[in-house]
Amino acid sequence: MGVEHEMDPDYQKKVEQQLRQFAEGFDLHQLPAAFHHWSHHFLRPGLTEVYGQIDLNDFYAIPFIEGAKGKNRPRFLSIGCGDGANEVALAKRLVERGLTDFEFVCADLSSSLLERFEKILEPSLRPLFTLADVDLNRIDTGISGQFDGVMASHSLHHLVELEHIFDWVKEVLRPGCVFAINDMIGRNGHMRWPETAAFVQMLWPILNDRQRYHARLKKLYAEFEDIDCSSSGFEGVRAQDILALLVERFYPRRFLAGGGLIDPFIERGFGFGFDLAEERDRHMLEFIAKLNDALLDNGQITPTLMLAHFYKEPGEEKFYRGRSARASIRNPNADPAWTSNYPPVKVIRVNS
Repeated sequence: MGVEHEMDPDYQKKVEQQLRQFAEGFDLHQLPAAFHHWSHHFLRPGLTEVYGQIDLNDFYAIPFIEGAKGKNRPRFLSIGCGDGANEVALAKRLVERGLTDFEFVCADLSSSLLERFEKILEPSLRPLFTLADVDLNRIDTGISGQFDGVMASHSLHHLVELEHIFDWVKEVLRPGCVFAINDMIGRNGHMRWPETAAFVQMLWPILNDRQRYHARLKKLYAEFEDIDCSSSGFEGVRAQDILALLVERFYPRRFLAGGGLIDPFIERGFGFGFDLAEERDRHMLEFIAKLNDALLDNGQITPTLMLAHFYKEPGEEKFYRGRSARASIRNPNADPAWTSNYPPVKVIRVNS
């Protein structure tokens, strides 16, 4: 894909849908309690094994500080900064750790989100930030210079021109510096691959009505129906290509993968249906999470999220429970034969 999308009417329509969603005050950070319960009990152990006793701020801060060594005023870049909540917290952590003079370039397509970013910037932090209103698919036309660390927090799955962006990052990233990513790597549109959908279908009848109610679409689903989020805006538009394209261009040093079968039960749609004050709900969620881990460990399904440190230079990869970067890539043209025994899942197209 090239920059010809600039004149593509469908591309422009999706841009408008995406901008409208953010302009309406969409909460980028609200997640159900089910997600936090799962992440603490089932994702946190892997994070600790691969990265040590850190939080998400240190996930970026530690390699950024390493890349800044010996630099007068190091430069960092956030691709798709959104409302800046993550970047401001990261900047504070960098200052706490002794890095007090740097330039943090934060780029996003949405001017409304950048306005929200501007409002939360404390006066002491303002000199450290440069906010850039730019189409991320053409980020090279709005951002220049070299960087001592690049981050992408849940932004890559909104982007179309992944090959172009990754090639550009490889050019602007200084030697020995990190491309740190926290993002989704499942099927396009955040849909289920057939092998994962089969297990979701198996579990669906044992859920109660509260757990089968989609909080955002305001609808009860007696049967599981997959939602193609990419049909409106760019949500998950090329999610399944992200990891494979990264591995072609970079070397993973630390890689944590998770998610999969568990996703529908902990996300913003159905996740709010699990009341963790109820023992039966909690046990159900934990049963699904344990099944998810078993299927990942057996290679029967592939992960849908990653927290990864990539570099331009080769190095030993540290990963969790056999889930290396290469092992986590799902070939989109290789559906397991046994999935043909299950009826196809109805797909919902979300229009805006």
